[in-house]
Amino acid sequence: MDPSTQNLHLIPNPVDLKRICKAYAALEAILIPRRIIRNSRYYKDHGETMELFDYNLDPAGTDMAIVFGEQGTCIVGFYYECDLITRFEKAHLAKEELERKKHKWWMFKKFEPKPVWDIFYTVDDLPEEIEKLLKEAIIDRISFCVWQTKTNKKWQKGCISASKIKLDEDVSDLEDGSDFFLRYFDGNPVTVKNTVNHGIERGLDLGIIEKVVNGEAITKEMAQELNPEHQDYEKLKSDLDEIGFPHQI
Repeated sequence: MDPSTQNLHLIPNPVDLKRICKAYAALEAILIPRRIIRNSRYYKDHGETMELFDYNLDPAGTDMAIVFGEQGTCIVGFYYECDLITRFEKAHLAKEELERKKHKWWMFKKFEPKPVWDIFYTVDDLPEEIEKLLKEAIIDRISFCVWQTKTNKKWQKGCISASKIKLDEDVSDLEDGSDFFLRYFDGNPVTVKNTVNHGIERGLDLGIIEKVVNGEAITKEMAQELNPEHQDYEKLKSDLDEIGFPHQI
């Protein structure tokens, strides 16, 4: 059983979640010197009172963003292959087909169906403080949203809707992609190791991974053990400072 909108109680609290996010960003800064191809990026100074974690898995828009603020925390993501998005897209295509049938050949303007990527997804009925956090998330589309405020420590699930698409059935229990992302954020060092080790031929030291996940300061020796080929330690220091991760490099 993985953390998801169906298993909100398994999502780590914001303090632990922030620690896990920073660990991913720090480990990728060590393992993947080229910033542009990293999955994880953490900005401790995203705003005066906000921190941002950006998690991008592919160019197709499989993204998750987590915004940590003084008034709460907001997790938002998009997985285009999830059941919820598939249902909205089917409804959209059916609606476009009806419009096509209404269109007459002699009409001046040629009928051009709107593509599914034009669907605009929103999260309904969010508290004002969470709305502000959502606006800070660097993400184009949404298939799930999870949030909690400083005054309510329980994770809440946001209701996703699509512009100009009305569904007859309740879709709140459809798979929304949250498990696809949040399974990596259970806080288990083995999970983190397996995730960051993907695509890297050499094995990684679980002991060092565990230290990073626990928030221990990264030393040059730890970085060298994880990535013997890393050379630009000034750049690594800058990356870790941007993340807000303690280090002794």
